[in-house]
Amino acid sequence: MPNLSKNLKKDLKKVESLMRKNLSKEPVVKDLYGYIFDKSGKKVRAHISLISSYGMNKNQQNRVKLAAIIELLHTATLVHDDIIDNSDLRRGKTTVNVVWSNSHGVLIGDFIYSKAFMLMNEIGNFKVIDELSSATNKIAEGELMQLANKNNLDTSLQQLKKISYYKTGRLFEASAKSAAMLSGKSTSFIENISKAAKLIGIVFQVRDDLLDYGISKGNIGKPKMQDILEDKITYPLYFALKSSSKKDSSKILKKLKNKDFSLEEVADFVSSSSAFNKCNSLIQSYSNEISKCINKISNKEIRDEMLNLSESLKNRYE
Repeated sequence: MPNLSKNLKKDLKKVESLMRKNLSKEPVVKDLYGYIFDKSGKKVRAHISLISSYGMNKNQQNRVKLAAIIELLHTATLVHDDIIDNSDLRRGKTTVNVVWSNSHGVLIGDFIYSKAFMLMNEIGNFKVIDELSSATNKIAEGELMQLANKNNLDTSLQQLKKISYYKTGRLFEASAKSAAMLSGKSTSFIENISKAAKLIGIVFQVRDDLLDYGISKGNIGKPKMQDILEDKITYPLYFALKSSSKKDSSKILKKLKNKDFSLEEVADFVSSSSAFNKCNSLIQSYSNEISKCINKISNKEIRDEMLNLSESLKNRYE
């Protein structure tokens, strides 16, 4: 069997090429589509999909197509997220909703979604279609849950975990599960790699929340402290409120409720608490579970690749 790591690099280039292939000759669609896909993202979900389907002997094109579908679904959610959050920067570039308009963002997001579902139809595997449709539904549900949770300073850790799973973990999970099903893997393989991918997705989200609070010295491709500006209660603020003294927590809660705060004082409140340590402990707890799932996979190449991916994502700085 060819080396997995070398094959992944080749296959990811094929995924990139398929994603960039535009289905429309309309100038406005071509401009928007080209702008969005001009800068490549990390393609973590495609990576997971390709690892999970490794060893598939027939219909290699469908394997690449599935990885592209997953990245298209993810990209469409990002375009729509930028509108919801009034974001002006994504991957170091000005967002579509700023360069064009919110209407353009909504419609090109829908166009990308439709392209993904057209490719799904080409694969023609109903189990895959069912899994990805379910994941897309949960992502939207997670976004609505987060909207409902805005300014909810009484939010629970359980609620944050649920939002993280729906918004992020669910598509990671579907990336692994749909690819493993497409390639005819065993039930135990599907269960283990899907659970590992789900938890990797949640770790990805916790790390994202940490990066938003400025733990990275580098450029993360979007403004820092964006979550608090969007009234989002994320893991660092949650843990800071829970671990600080009643006096300090009450003071910052009052400022947050009255919108009478500076980003610097919120950042200082969070960084001076044990919030970052608690976030990292949560990440480590999930990482231990991820390792247990991955170590149940018999294929060493797949096991090593997933472990390496998990390790790199929990320590990422962008």
